[in-house]
Amino acid sequence: MDPRAYVITSGFDSLRRYGIKDVYAIRPSEHVMAIGGHSGFRGSYESVLAQAGMRELNRVYYQRRIIDGD
Repeated sequence: MDPRAYVITSGFDSLRRYGIKDVYAIRPSEHVMAIGGHSGFRGSYESVLAQAGMRELNRVYYQRRIIDGD
């Protein structure tokens, strides 16, 4: 597992304890730094989100339900 995916999945447990039901992440291509063409921005985390169990919600966001299953 990618270390970034491990950190994300570990965070789900903390969020669950606080009653958070859903987690959202923005698609790298829709990130403001990607849109602005900022040099040095590496939006290469789609595989990390998949490893963390996040699914495409729409063309902008990924989502994972962390309470009541996935």
